[in-house]
Amino acid sequence: MIRENLSRLFALISTSLKEYPVADAVVASLAVILGVYLDWPVATALIFGVFIWVMLRPVATELLAKASLAALGGVALLLLAGRDDRAETMAAISYYLLAITVVVLIRERFNSNDEAE
Repeated sequence: MIRENLSRLFALISTSLKEYPVADAVVASLAVILGVYLDWPVATALIFGVFIWVMLRPVATELLAKASLAALGGVALLLLAGRDDRAETMAAISYYLLAITVVVLIRERFNSNDEAE
């Protein structure tokens, strides 16, 4: 029952946003503004905005996974360069991107199961 309600909610949100293509950009911008207002680091606020954007306008999971791996590769390069503080920030960004990838995969699974039924 909860699964059906979640899939209906996702369907309702996606169909309503297709009617208003600017609404998703406004909502993602408001998410970034909220993050800055809550005194989050700028990178965290931007990643939160990306997360909201991806929930409203799905992106290919391969792209998100590749971005996460690229950020993880950047961590290794920063550690080799001796920039530990920046490497820690990049590792957090890589983790956030990986978490977003998992959430998108779960959403795709819900959508594919609903279409199969």
